[in-house]
Amino acid sequence: MRYQNIVLISPPFYSHFQPMLALAAACAHDGARVTVACSVAFAAQVQAQEIHFYELNITRNANTGIAQHTDQSRSEAERLNAFLHIEKF
Repeated sequence: MRYQNIVLISPPFYSHFQPMLALAAACAHDGARVTVACSVAFAAQVQAQEIHFYELNITRNANTGIAQHTDQSRSEAERLNAFLHIEKF
C-alpha cells in the first residue's frame, strides 16, 4: 500500500459510517495504520475491527442505525418524518 497512515472521518450517521468502516478495514488489511474519527457511539464497531478510533463530534445530530431514533432538534425530526412519510408512497 502506498499510504502508511490514513485517517477517515465519518459523520455520525450509520449510512455514512458503515461504508467508511469497510474502507478502513480494507486499508488496514493492506497494511496501513488506519484511524477512524467519528462519534463515540461507533467506537466499539471500529475497535472490533482492530482499527484505531478517535472521538470526533462534527454535528449534534446522530443516527446510529435507525433514522427515527436520530438525536436531533425538533425541527430536524419533523423534516425527517416528512421525508420518510413521502418515501412510503
